[in-house]
Amino acid sequence: LDPARIDRALILLADVFREMGKLTLGAMIGREAMQRATRLGDRAKEAHAACLVGNTLFDMGDIADAIPLYEKAVRFFRENGDTASLVCNMANLANCLARGARFNEGIRLLNEAERLARRMGFNRQIADIYCYLGQAYLLHGSHARAEKLFFQSNQIARPAGYHDIHFSNTWFLREMAAKIGRTADAAVQMRTLRYLRGRVENTNPEVRAYDRMTGPAAGDDYRENANA
Repeated sequence: LDPARIDRALILLADVFREMGKLTLGAMIGREAMQRATRLGDRAKEAHAACLVGNTLFDMGDIADAIPLYEKAVRFFRENGDTASLVCNMANLANCLARGARFNEGIRLLNEAERLARRMGFNRQIADIYCYLGQAYLLHGSHARAEKLFFQSNQIARPAGYHDIHFSNTWFLREMAAKIGRTADAAVQMRTLRYLRGRVENTNPEVRAYDRMTGPAAGDDYRENANA
């Protein structure tokens, strides 16, 4: 096969393993794709592979190693005018920064990404960025601001059918409601999560957390709360 086809196949395979939750294998194959692209001088594939490995490391909780990979991808996409990929990777990088105790830097970058996405009409990215902003403010303890951002994201994601973003927002809204004792709101959000779970194909961290919570090993405490 042509080397370019092999590299593309490796990137796709790594992404499939990530979606399946086989993160270690996905990261290993993604790194192989990135190294091959580097040797061949294919900077576009190197940047996309770096983004993929960064996503996988983020899912594994390895934020420190994900940040330089996102930075590499952002530099390439900015230099080459790939605006859609740039916005996506700016948001990914900013999310990592906000979670890695670099809150202000992450918020600034998310706001920059949101302005660029809005100028280009990238509605899905705007919804995603609002979700990331909500998570950042939630971690920072600004619950009211986080809740507003999750609802703003859902106002875009729900009618557009962005089920994965809608699911993530709803997961965080349910967690917030349950934590402060708003049991009726938490129950409404749980019903939405049940509905969305059948429509979400990928396995982002919120989907995996939901599956763990509702799976056979969840136990009676969860089932009692879920049916409230």
